[in-house]
Amino acid sequence: AACGGDSEDDYKEDFPPMSERLVGMGEEVSRTIERAGQSSDQQLADDFADYAERLDGLQEDLSDLEPPEDLADEHDELVDAVDRVQASLNDIADAADEGDPDAARQATIELVRRSADLRRARGTLVAEVEKL
Repeated sequence: AACGGDSEDDYKEDFPPMSERLVGMGEEVSRTIERAGQSSDQQLADDFADYAERLDGLQEDLSDLEPPEDLADEHDELVDAVDRVQASLNDIADAADEGDPDAARQATIELVRRSADLRRARGTLVAEVEKL
């Protein structure tokens, strides 16, 4: 095995469940955005604050993983992308809490862009982990 085989094996075992949690959360957020018109501002504020908090926990779990050295950059990119998505979720929650539809719309546009970056970063890392 390559140098650091243990960390490769650990990462190959520990990363996929976290990746699946990211996918699942992304699907939940998408459904919430799709039905936002039927939700109260307070419900949206609560939902998005909850998503941000859950994503924070997931980001901590990801940060605790020790990626193999040759995946460190891709891993860090994913952690950073999660952080940016979390910021957007908080922005949406704040805008909804304040009843500011323009700010909510802008934050949602930003969330869509950042989510695409997150999907790309996750996909790259998934492909690399499968090669381990």
